Amino acid sequence: MSWPPNALPGGTHVLNAYDQILSVQDMVLPDDFTIKLPPDWARDVTGKLLPLNWRVNSMLKFGTNCVIDLSPQVSPPRKPPTARPGADGGMGLNGGDGETGSDGDAGTSGADLHLTLAAWNPAGSLWIRVDGSSGGDGGDGGNGGNGGNGKCDAVGLGGPNGGNGGKGGNGGRGGPGGNTSRVQIDYVALPIGVAPPIASCAPECGSGAYQAPPANNNGSIRVYGAAGCGGRSGHGGVGGRGGNGDNCGWGRRDRQPGQPGDKGLDGHDAGSLQKCFAGPNGKCRVSADDIASTVDANHIPH
Repeated sequence: MSWPPNALPGGTHVLNAYDQILSVQDMVLPDDFTIKLPPDWARDVTGKLLPLNWRVNSMLKFGTNCVIDLSPQVSPPRKPPTARPGADGGMGLNGGDGETGSDGDAGTSGADLHLTLAAWNPAGSLWIRVDGSSGGDGGDGGNGGNGGNGKCDAVGLGGPNGGNGGKGGNGGRGGPGGNTSRVQIDYVALPIGVAPPIASCAPECGSGAYQAPPANNNGSIRVYGAAGCGGRSGHGGVGGRGGNGDNCGWGRRDRQPGQPGDKGLDGHDAGSLQKCFAGPNGKCRVSADDIASTVDANHIPH
């Protein structure tokens, strides 16, 4: 009996918990068929998606434009709420500084796949998508508290000047984007006239940064994708207003106004955790003039 069950051209199989570890006689993917993760795919204690370990004991057969999508089916993490503002100062006192914004959460890496094949057909095309998801935006810093107003004393010879405004809190850093999946393909023998599996990763982040090449029918297996983009930085909070001075009247020394607080610094945008997967026997090298290399593809002797 072949897996996945009830597969039809143009259809989709959403993985379930029983599909994480598979040992099947045949895996048959009709034309334009997609295998993908559900949004609630299980994670380990570190938050990483559980890996897939599949063994095809007889034949992997795929039609044209088949896809195994290992990218997380998740939305970017939510931006944290704005940090708490500084307290306003009492009479003549400085305002408190705003708190620093929270850092954005990291994106999710694609699920890893270890695929062991006895054989596959020398026709059709199979793409394995390995995108990581985007990181979350950093939180905005809290505004600085306002300085307290100045006040002349009863005789107009003293009293507090206006307090300075508090400094705005710095913005939080954007969360890093998720890694691409790690893919390892072990096989007994290549079909006649078929090249080993290869990988093509994008030098830029984001799921749209690399598109699968045009389909062909030569039995090619190609891994492709991009690491998730980092989240945007949070904005620094506004500095607090300086307290007003006080006019003490003729012949008396007026109380001076306070200075406004400085604006907080914006946070730093984040990049991807890494450009793309790197396995024990090969990695996806990324540079301006070299975006193609090998997937971890190991020949298993008979």
